[in-house]
Amino acid sequence: MVATDGSSSGSGKGQIYSVIAKLVFMDHIKYGPAYSVNPKKFRNAVCNHIRICQAPRAAMVHRTWHSNLSMAAKVHSSRPGIDHTGAFYSLIRPHGGAGPSMYYGPSQHSSHTPNVSNPPSAYQPGPCQPPNEICLLVPFPSCGEEVSTSFITLSSSLPSKTVHHAIKNSGIHIQQPLSVWCPNAIKLWGVTQSATSLPHSASGLKKKKAKLNVLQQVEQDRHQPYIIKLKAKSEHNCDIKKYDWLRTTQEHKVSQATVSYQRLQEAKDTQIWLHETDIQVHQAHSLVLDKEAEILCLKIQFHQMMQASKATSDGETG
Repeated sequence: MVATDGSSSGSGKGQIYSVIAKLVFMDHIKYGPAYSVNPKKFRNAVCNHIRICQAPRAAMVHRTWHSNLSMAAKVHSSRPGIDHTGAFYSLIRPHGGAGPSMYYGPSQHSSHTPNVSNPPSAYQPGPCQPPNEICLLVPFPSCGEEVSTSFITLSSSLPSKTVHHAIKNSGIHIQQPLSVWCPNAIKLWGVTQSATSLPHSASGLKKKKAKLNVLQQVEQDRHQPYIIKLKAKSEHNCDIKKYDWLRTTQEHKVSQATVSYQRLQEAKDTQIWLHETDIQVHQAHSLVLDKEAEILCLKIQFHQMMQASKATSDGETG
């Protein structure tokens, strides 16, 4: 049946959670093989995480956590014997009233486990449940199939009225924990969450930073061959252009030298021709002078002959 109230159906949400789990875990280095073996487990984990993040009580806790400075100081303190859960619970109670005591004496265990008193008579724990904790069974709606149940442990040092009042307002039903949960596992989950959250976050940040540095180095190393190839190609192109420029310059110099030599040779040929012409002119002029000398000699001889003939003619007549 198609949903008409603007919300997604169960199968649609299951497909959305499957897509989110596939995008997050399929290519993951650590969880990729496990996801390929059992993808439904990761889909259910995504579903539970989204349900927890969407809970209105989680939003109220988040606002209280960041808005109260005293709460931030108490929650982030790593001193043993401080009841962080009691201080936290006293701030988020719907109604007024004094909260429980924040200090319960020095620690009796080496794992920062506070020394708490016995629970009130209003609630009697089961045979497998430890006497100093209350286990809340919080089932989340399944997305297509059953989803593993989440357990929340609270310190039993809280007054019973405060605990039941807060549980009633939050809509969480108190049930006996399953028999498979042993006291050591429940205590480890309830106590070490606040004590190890900051070291885990710091180590997670360090791991993310190291992973980011490795990815950046891999990215740079992956582009390094292309950069070297591009640099070599650029240098080769520069060498080719330089060689072409030198060749063109040399050709220009050779052409200029050839033209200069041709002009010089033409000038020399012209000078030789002029010298030869001058010689020919001088020779012709000498020939003319020789002819003129012969003509003068002939004129002198003719004049002498004329005078001799005239004298002879005059002697005969006289």
